[in-house]
Amino acid sequence: MWKEYPPFRYSLSDSLLFESTTWYSYWHEVPERLFEYNPHLKFIFLVKNPIDRAYSQYNMLINWRKSQLLHEYELFSDKEQLNILLKKLLDTQNFPFSYWVNQEIEKIRNQENTPIDFFPDFLHRGFYYEQLERYYQFFPVENILVIEHRELKNNRISTVSNQ
Repeated sequence: MWKEYPPFRYSLSDSLLFESTTWYSYWHEVPERLFEYNPHLKFIFLVKNPIDRAYSQYNMLINWRKSQLLHEYELFSDKEQLNILLKKLLDTQNFPFSYWVNQEIEKIRNQENTPIDFFPDFLHRGFYYEQLERYYQFFPVENILVIEHRELKNNRISTVSNQ
C-alpha cells in the first residue's frame, strides 16, 4: 500500500474487506507497510503457471493504450528510457514476446532484477517464492493462503470450501 494514502478505517466489525492486485506482492516495501497498518491481515495469493502468467501480462500490456502503460510504470525513474521501451513494446512485429523474454533472462543472469526500473518484468513477477518469502517475514503462515489459479478455475466450490 502506498504511503501517500491514509489507512482505511471501518467501524463495521462484521465486514470483510478485500483488495485485489498483483502489485502488492511484487514491491519489496509493501509487506512491512501492511504489517504496520494491521499485523492481523490475512492474504490469499492466487498463483498461476509462471509462463501462462507472463504471456497473459504481455498480452494485457500490448492491448493497453500508451497512457495506461505510462500509468502502470509511473515509478520507473528514467522516463525517457521508459518511453523508448513502451514504443518497442507496442511494436509487436519487431519486438515480439520472445524478444522481451530473452531480454529479461539476460537481466536476471546479470542480477539486474530489482523491482524498480525492471521493465518489462514478465518473468520476474512469476518468482512467487521471492514474493511470498517477504510476506512470511511479517505474517504467520496461517495468515497466508496460496491457491493455484487452475485449481480455483476448475474446482471453484471445492477449492473455496476446503480452505
